[in-house]
Amino acid sequence: MSKVKIEANLAGYSELRNSPEIVSMMQKIADTALAQLGNGYTSEVQHYTGGSLPGKAVVKVYAETASARRANYRDNTIMKAVFGSG
Repeated sequence: MSKVKIEANLAGYSELRNSPEIVSMMQKIADTALAQLGNGYTSEVQHYTGGSLPGKAVVKVYAETASARRANYRDNTIMKAVFGSG
């Protein structure tokens, strides 16, 4: 049996994570979740350039109002909207 050696191309991986196609795909997922959640929720795109997450684009969905935060705390509404309820 032969041994397989994999060498990571971190620069290429970082470029892929920040590509407009990937960010657009993540934003579509967030928009779908926001449509299910209704009022009181929002999303934003963040691009990390340093620290522990260099070169990583992230789309966050979060509760913006107090009532939305309570609903999310009580019912886990954001996770259910993003990943499905079951």
